[in-house]
Amino acid sequence: MEEKKFISEEDRLKIELAKAKKQNAILNAQKAIAQNETADIAFKYTVLQVYMKYGLSSDDSIDDNTGMIHKIVEENTVEKKEE
Repeated sequence: MEEKKFISEEDRLKIELAKAKKQNAILNAQKAIAQNETADIAFKYTVLQVYMKYGLSSDDSIDDNTGMIHKIVEENTVEKKEE
């Protein structure tokens, strides 16, 4: 029969610590994703409030640098006159 070999307590603890650090990194990444999603929702809600306050539509835009409102103007089409 072959004798079972065990790693040292120190090496076992190093492995456990590495596992714990890996799990901690995963949890931190998940938390960061959730915080990013929350910030994105808050941003969209704020933009929606501003659009509603100024009576803007989805055809309008607000310049991030100046805050100026840009209305998208549709080109007038010229109808052909029937002769």
